[in-house]
Amino acid sequence: MDQKYKNQQQLNNKYLKELRQKQTRAEKIMQDILDEIGIRYIFQKGFIGKKFHCIVDFYIPSPRKMCIEVDGGYHFTEEQIKKDKFREYYLTEIRKFKMFRVKNEELFKHRAKSKNTLIKFLKIENGIPKNLIPKK
Repeated sequence: MDQKYKNQQQLNNKYLKELRQKQTRAEKIMQDILDEIGIRYIFQKGFIGKKFHCIVDFYIPSPRKMCIEVDGGYHFTEEQIKKDKFREYYLTEIRKFKMFRVKNEELFKHRAKSKNTLIKFLKIENGIPKNLIPKK
């Protein structure tokens, strides 16, 4: 492992620790939704590329290989929009992950709708209690 990678890994781990200790209300709602659905996930998962590293709010491992981002207010600044576009490109085009984004406000005001949208996005029905399957 080269030194540059080790440095990125150390920086990534530092940010991960900070983010895990400062979970937002919206992230907690999403965590509760994922627990209710029964999906295995990793909260605040870091990924390191050759010249890039990023942290996603939730990562659902294989076979789904999916990232969930809970977008708070700062995600709508011009600078953060650019960063998010590049990060999303890296995750979806290079790492081949699926990406699901939801705004804080959607989780606060429309929790059930957000949950149903996520279930549809996951395309899962087997193994989920029938009351969690969106009505057609």
